[in-house]
Order: sequence, then structure tokens, then C-alpha cells
Amino acid sequence: MTTSHPTPTHKTQSRASSALMVELAKITQPPIFRGIITAAEVQALMSKVGIDLPRLMLELSSVASQYAVVPISGRHIGAIACGLSGNLYFGASMEFSGQPLSFCTHAEEAATINAWVNGEQGLTLLAVDGAPCGDCRQFLYETANAAQLSIVLPEDKVPLTTLLPFALGPSDLGISGGFLSHQHHGLSLMKPNSDPAVLGALAAANMSYAPYTNAFAGVGILMTDGTVCGAAYAESAACKSSISPIEAALSMLNLWGYSYALISQVALVQVQGTKVPQNTLTERVLDVLGSPPFTSAYALGPLPEEGMTDITDSAATRH
Repeated sequence: MTTSHPTPTHKTQSRASSALMVELAKITQPPIFRGIITAAEVQALMSKVGIDLPRLMLELSSVASQYAVVPISGRHIGAIACGLSGNLYFGASMEFSGQPLSFCTHAEEAATINAWVNGEQGLTLLAVDGAPCGDCRQFLYETANAAQLSIVLPEDKVPLTTLLPFALGPSDLGISGGFLSHQHHGLSLMKPNSDPAVLGALAAANMSYAPYTNAFAGVGILMTDGTVCGAAYAESAACKSSISPIEAALSMLNLWGYSYALISQVALVQVQGTKVPQNTLTERVLDVLGSPPFTSAYALGPLPEEGMTDITDSAATRH
């Protein structure tokens, strides 16, 4: 499976105005573009093209759909999230050949992960061609400011809370904050390791959102050009809507325009004794991608429980 920066198709251009496509081409040229349009660029686009933010986001969602990797369903879905900063974040659906469709990333989830990895602590708008599925509504409801989030649809702008009545979220389970709120867990590796992929995975694990299990985990992907792409585990009050770190990292890698063939190494860091081990799932997905070298390591928090035993084989590498 490979992926690369998409070239807008005729279908995309028929849905997004030609004037917008001309201006957008100045922003989205590879290798600089990584699925983000800054707040300043957003204001310039709206001024030059003469449209408001919701309409701009809807038109951009058709461009984001060109990033979709959908070898099973063939349904190219794109989404655009607007962060509290005013930046816009691309997201696209992803599927994996040989894996069940239950293991996939929806465009709404990808856009939210993109915002999260880039430091956003809340969303104001999310644009998509059709109403999000139930899983995506639940995933979005986990965000810290879900009550203020609206979904931009072709026919209307609808509060997320209208689309998900009688919702279950972190506050209902005694959790303050929510997904996208700042997290740093003070994790450190059980055994020193200077591998860039492992350090990227550790940094991701430290920002992971796992308030229900404390199963903090992150994945770091080292590319042949030395770039490291890291992303973390994100839980949902409705467990099925949780996102694994390998899903999140591959979604980001896709938006960055890299071919999976350029992966040099993949590392997973998770807490010792985790309730939600990510090893098997990660290796299963990597098998689909051609089995790049994989390292699994464990981390401890700043105050490990008294009497906690060491893991003899705290790191294992597959080649």
C-alpha cells in the first residue's frame, strides 16, 4: 500500500471553485504542505475567493477526500476541522487491505487527530459531506469543548449535541477536561534508548489520552529521510470509538504525503503492565505494510507503584 500527495481530480475541481483551487495550489504544494492551513491563510483564502468559513471548509473537504486510502470500500471521504487557533486541519478516511472494516479511520477522526497532534486543545467546527456516523459523533463528543462544536453539512450547520442526544462523555464518568486537553504523563523509558523512532513514540505516549484505563501508548515512525511521525492512543467513553496509536500515526503519515515504502522503522512505547496492549494490533497492521522493522518498548511514570517488578525483556525488536 502506498500513498502520496494527491493531485486534485476533475471531480474535486467541479465541487470546489476554480478560483479556490488556484489559491489553494499556492498553499498545498508538496513537500511543505502537511494537511494544515493556517489561520492567516484561511483569512486570505476567504477574502480572495469571497466565501465564508463554513463554505470554505465544505469545499476543502472535497479536496481532503483525495487523500483517502480506501482499498476495500472505495468511498473517498474527506473532512476539515477548525481548531480554536483558527487553523484548518485535513482528514481523510483510511482502510487497510486484509483487515476488517472495523479497523479503519474515518475522515472526521483523522481531522481531529491532525488537530490534536498539532497542539489544538479544542475544535469549533468540523465540515464533512454527510452527517457523521454514530462512532464519529461519539469520538467527537469526547473532545474537551464538545458542547461548543458544530458540524458543517452541505445544507446546514448543526451543533454536535443535536446530532448526539442523551450523550455519554467524560464528564458523565467523572473525568475533567476531555480529548484534546493538554496531557503530559511524565513517562520515561525503562531502558535508555536513543533511537529516533522510540523517542518519537515516547513523546507521543506522554500526550496520549487514556483517562479510563491509563493505558498510555504512542507510536513513532521513522522515515528514510530522517523525519519522525508520532501519534498517540486516544480513548472514548464508548470504548469502540477509541483510536489506536498505529492508526493515528499512519493517518498523519498519509496527510504528510509519504509512501509507506519509505518507512525505515516503527516503534511502539506503552506503559508497563498496560490494560490495553498495542503490540499485536501494531504488528498485524505492519504486516500489511510490508513488515518494516518494529521495536516495542515499555515506559514507567514518574512515581511507579511500590514493589512493581521489572520486565526482564523490556524491549523487543523485529527485523
